[in-house]
Amino acid sequence: MKILFVGDSLIAYYDWQRSFPGYSCVNLGVPGETVAGCRGQVPEILRRHPQTDLVVAMIGTNNLVMADFGFLREYEGLLADLHDGYPQATIAVCSLLPLELPWLAPGAVERLNDLLKELANQDWGVYLDICHSFKDGETRSCFLEDRVHLSAEGYRRWAAVLANWLRKQP
Repeated sequence: MKILFVGDSLIAYYDWQRSFPGYSCVNLGVPGETVAGCRGQVPEILRRHPQTDLVVAMIGTNNLVMADFGFLREYEGLLADLHDGYPQATIAVCSLLPLELPWLAPGAVERLNDLLKELANQDWGVYLDICHSFKDGETRSCFLEDRVHLSAEGYRRWAAVLANWLRKQP
């Protein structure tokens, strides 16, 4: 199974192949990427990787960091473009992480994740609730000092959610 990982630095800064040695993992993360930027990369992604079985998308964090909350329409376009390019593939939308940014209203990430879940739940898509795996009361160990990027523990939790989903696939 070939898995394309698309998104921002949260994708880019992890060795997905090491965590999923039984799969062919391609890391297409771009540090600093936004939803619109990721969508703009889709034609090049399709050209370089004309076939895949699964696309794992983690994008939107930089939009939140820049206080750009109007990215859902562009996110919907990104998912449509990926589905059009890979009609046989599953598109897995990863939830946003429980960021603690001073300009984020309480519950903002949860509300955005609810909307992402609606976008993801097409017959060709799936929603991976990474955020929930960070809700055990101790999330500080999951993030680096910037409270945006993940520590080894944060990536371990994320990889566990993905591994659990993959185990349930036929």
